Amino acid sequence: MECNTNILKDVSTRMSAFENVRMIVVEGEVFPVARIHKQLKTRVSAHGTVGATDVVYTTSILECLTTKVLQLAENTNKDLKVKRITPRHLQLAVRGDEELDTLIKGTIVGGGVIPHIH
Repeated sequence: MECNTNILKDVSTRMSAFENVRMIVVEGEVFPVARIHKQLKTRVSAHGTVGATDVVYTTSILECLTTKVLQLAENTNKDLKVKRITPRHLQLAVRGDEELDTLIKGTIVGGGVIPHIH
């Protein structure tokens, strides 16, 4: 699983250049940095102060997690020979990966149960 580590490496050189990082693109999907910045400001208890580095890190982490989950769900779809990703496929993908299983403890609605084979 490859994430966009170039953004993480370049953050130190672009500390003051928040305007240059507008969007992070993952397989055609766009992660808008400004929108995530706005959402973080509404949820931070420190008087709405969020640095540009925090936003870029958060956006790149979301991009990495989204990429990993979608790739695992795509592999599940290939195994089941279907074309559409459903909540069941997301459930199988997340519970099949050890790291994501420990990270995501919530229930995926419509995901069903994991088959337990002895």
